[in-house]
Amino acid sequence: MAPLPVTNRAFGGSQTADQLYFFDRIVPSSHASLIVWYCGSNDIKGSQDPANLTKTPPSILKRTRQWVDLTREALPQARILLVSVIRAPQKRESGLLKQVDEVNRGLIQLAGSIPGVSYVDVNPALETSSGDPRMECYVADKLHLTPEGYRAMTSVLKPEMERLWKPPSV
Repeated sequence: MAPLPVTNRAFGGSQTADQLYFFDRIVPSSHASLIVWYCGSNDIKGSQDPANLTKTPPSILKRTRQWVDLTREALPQARILLVSVIRAPQKRESGLLKQVDEVNRGLIQLAGSIPGVSYVDVNPALETSSGDPRMECYVADKLHLTPEGYRAMTSVLKPEMERLWKPPSV
């Protein structure tokens, strides 16, 4: 993301509930002017259990909204960029695209309803023109990205970050 002054505070396997749990340790001390949120994909994987109501798209979106509200309170001048959940081949094969698309529609609505919150869809960079996954973007598990996948995602994400980023007020 150079030359943007990015600090990576992500942690692997994170779900929306984890982001809320660790919020006070991660977000307020960042003093960030732009925060990029990519979360929800790991929640969706758990949605395959019909008894697990904490992993449904509405519950994922509810926790995302809680995190956005906490962020707006802790860092009122910060902009927030919500990143689409990736429509990875593994999600397709597991029959989870409906949940992915529902979460993404909810993120669009959330971004459209709160000043200072934006949304970016990285999926077009990871798909062919017909909407199929670009398999060179995924490692063997068909979920995680290859270096080419990260390049493709960055090609969409970085311009949005540059557009939204502003130096912190001194």
